[in-house]
Amino acid sequence: MGQAKRNQQRHCPALGDIITPETCGGSRNSKIPCPGDCPHNPFNPANYFSIYQAIESKVIAEISRMMAGDLGSHEKHALAQAIRKKDIFLINALHVWHIHGQNRIAKWHDQGAFSGWKNDDLTMLRSLDTMRVALLDRATVVRDLLRPDAPPFVLIDAKTAATICRFSVFLTWVYELPGGVSRLSGVAHNIGEIGNLSSAEMFKHIIDHLGAPADDKGRWLLENMPRIQAAIAAIAKARAARQFEISDLIVCERTCRIGGKWSMSANRQIRDFAFLLDRHPLIQNDGPDDTDAIFRASLLNSQASDDHPVESIGTITLFPEGDIQLWSLGRKHTQSVLDFVTRLEPSLKVIKEKFTDLGEKRGNELGPWDPSLVPAALIEHVSSISLVSQRISLGDQSPLLVSLKSSFDGFADQPIPLLDHRSPRDAAVIPSLRPLLVELMKRHVNMIDQQRRTKGIDFDINPLLEELGLHEIIQTPVPCGITDDDAAEDAAEDRDAWN
Repeated sequence: MGQAKRNQQRHCPALGDIITPETCGGSRNSKIPCPGDCPHNPFNPANYFSIYQAIESKVIAEISRMMAGDLGSHEKHALAQAIRKKDIFLINALHVWHIHGQNRIAKWHDQGAFSGWKNDDLTMLRSLDTMRVALLDRATVVRDLLRPDAPPFVLIDAKTAATICRFSVFLTWVYELPGGVSRLSGVAHNIGEIGNLSSAEMFKHIIDHLGAPADDKGRWLLENMPRIQAAIAAIAKARAARQFEISDLIVCERTCRIGGKWSMSANRQIRDFAFLLDRHPLIQNDGPDDTDAIFRASLLNSQASDDHPVESIGTITLFPEGDIQLWSLGRKHTQSVLDFVTRLEPSLKVIKEKFTDLGEKRGNELGPWDPSLVPAALIEHVSSISLVSQRISLGDQSPLLVSLKSSFDGFADQPIPLLDHRSPRDAAVIPSLRPLLVELMKRHVNMIDQQRRTKGIDFDINPLLEELGLHEIIQTPVPCGITDDDAAEDAAEDRDAWN
């Protein structure tokens, strides 16, 4: 053997011997049981970007082309509609069902369609044909909540790892790779919690309502992912509609005048009234805007403070011609604003008013949904929308960061309805309430991680978890924000998957 050939040989850890690149390439992961960390194994996680993605993209593109030739007109139309809507989840659901759920790979194999394929491509094909629906509870080491008895496993997916938050639960597809790791297919659909129901419990309500079999749900899930997606969207709309319905979202816009009519002294009267308002401890001067208003202010529910946020219950705007405009949201706030200004100026008269049902308007904007997809249990216990509008002293900090700090200031000692109206500090040492507290704090951690990921808000809730003794859920916070490189890489990966 010449020197060049000897230099190209490589050590095979599976065989414990020296082999040629040709032997390696033609036998790895098929005739040779390769370890996952072998540097020459395309399915080694270290080769994810350099080798693996090219193989995956090529094989997916080829079997997608073969699938397109197999589909009937109705199936092609459904897929074309999903593509036009750029609904990546639905596109993947249809591809997965038509290829893997309907066992097309086995049919194509019997027809000899893969006879000329390379060994690595065939390995990729076998891996893709292990496709299943999974409900995962975090990345990149995950548990499948649809297989609660199975151990956690490693999930390889750059996009999910770059965007996932602590304690996220997401619905997706996975397939198994050589070496004991798995790969996510398509996109992940975040599954939230509703009331006291965990994400897994919520998902069970959905699939039971849609008629999932009691056992062996694998093929049913592959076929019904489009219906599950539609049910998740319908539940969100149904809950939002109910929330708008029970919330007091009446917007009141009133125009008032001192003495009930305009007079030559109106300008002087309005300025005197502005002076009176500006001195009141419940008034916060909002400063000028792009109108000709001479005074704009918020009415607060308590004296303004730089130390804690206070609630704004309405706005008062004064114009030089004598008009006084009052704005408020909700019947209670509307009456409070009117009572406040008439106590200061008893001769104030309402000359015009307009009421807008914002809840009805927002409800109409939701668009249609299919009520038959919505389990009754998932539209119970809907809370009304809070009408609190806070005024916060920002300093050099972002409003969101200040709001987060304010929300969790004193949180440990606040009574929480979900915790039987006990405080988190009390619930932490009550065996029956501690599991509820853990689930509640997981939701808060997930919400904060989403702000870190999407808004770059550097807020850490771990000190509060430490204070409550919840050491079992303390993890390193996710990075703040998604880098431009990550975003570009994600976009390229999505393009390659279906090109």
